[in-house]
Amino acid sequence: MVTKNKKKVVIFAQENLCRNTGGSITCTAVLSNLLSDNGYDVKCIYYSSASTEGTLDLLNDEVELINLYDKKDKMSFCASSNKFVEKYKPDLIIFFFPHLYAQAALDEKLKNIPRILMFHSRPDWYFAADAYMEYKLKRLYENTTSVILFDSYHSLLPKFIQDASVITIPNAVSQYGGDRTNEVEHKKIVFFSRIDPYKGIDFLLTAFSLVINKYPDWQLDLYGDIEPVEYKQKLQRIIKKLKLENNVFFKGFVNNATDTLKKYDFAVFPSYFEGFPIGLLEMQSAGLPCVGLEGCSGVNELIIDKYNGFLVPKSSREFARKIEKLIKDPDMRKRFSANAYKEARKYNFDAVSQKWLNVVQDIVDNKHNSTIYVKSVKRLFDIPEIMKMNPLKKKRKWYQYIFAITKSNRRLHINITIFGLNVTIKRRIVNV
Repeated sequence: MVTKNKKKVVIFAQENLCRNTGGSITCTAVLSNLLSDNGYDVKCIYYSSASTEGTLDLLNDEVELINLYDKKDKMSFCASSNKFVEKYKPDLIIFFFPHLYAQAALDEKLKNIPRILMFHSRPDWYFAADAYMEYKLKRLYENTTSVILFDSYHSLLPKFIQDASVITIPNAVSQYGGDRTNEVEHKKIVFFSRIDPYKGIDFLLTAFSLVINKYPDWQLDLYGDIEPVEYKQKLQRIIKKLKLENNVFFKGFVNNATDTLKKYDFAVFPSYFEGFPIGLLEMQSAGLPCVGLEGCSGVNELIIDKYNGFLVPKSSREFARKIEKLIKDPDMRKRFSANAYKEARKYNFDAVSQKWLNVVQDIVDNKHNSTIYVKSVKRLFDIPEIMKMNPLKKKRKWYQYIFAITKSNRRLHINITIFGLNVTIKRRIVNV
């Protein structure tokens, strides 16, 4: 039974919400529970034909989980979303991803309902993956506050969003305690995250191979599920080729980060692309200094060069030099460790939760709320550059150098190769 004075919030979540794993799914549950625990009536909705009855174990009992898909009427996501919102009349709508905002395409008559649009990654990544996205959002963008993860991401938004209300709210992470003053040396280095082609593990192995000849008693442990299987096979071949079988180990997924991370001296995080690197922040909250790439979004926010770790260009030799610096200098590790823990505390659950509650309260009370941003000066890897770093990218066949027609990562760009000469055709956007 909904209390009469309760403000009503609808959260549009991703299609595979009931899978129960994944960072964005966890964030959905955490935000839903937070608002519910603080007096809001929360409906968490998704649209999936895979299952008409789903559960998300992370949700509190007070949060109602609703699948808008109905086998009988087979209404589209857009039609069912508009029908639900018009009937329920929420005080606030939260979209967890830009594609949900675009696909819901709420009717003009609902524009008086305030909305929050969340960007869970580098904002420009969404628009590179779907060339129609900016066009669709621009047509629909009404009464909306966008939420980004870092201040520097503001410059990666389309101008029509930059000019509207934008708030920075980072993700929160558990704090594992970082006092390592009396820690003994373990001679172990850790990577703690999901393992996929954009995490740069192949690059890391090359860098580590340059170190291990001088420090053969040091070990690198890699934690996280590996996707896809072809990438694991490639990494195993690299390990064998570089003769690292006795120094590099895949440890899989673990739940207990506290007990795991205290067994290591420092961390490495060679990702090419991140939105908000939770794994990195977890390692820092355990007091681990870290080496990362200066061009990686998120990583160059959490690692402060020469303060709590090192940021380096994409050079295996430079990466190896910084690893060696931390191996050779225990006092530096201790200084960086204290600083890593200190910075990580800024992202504790209480601080981030309070910011969310303040923003939601202001929006439902019709108060203007926005952050003032300055121009970002961070140099990030360009998205086409990131795509090229994928070690599983398909290689051209010999005949494709003579003639080939392919689509780029932007769906409206067609690349034509004729005798080695590349021509890109940009199709005109039409109404969708």
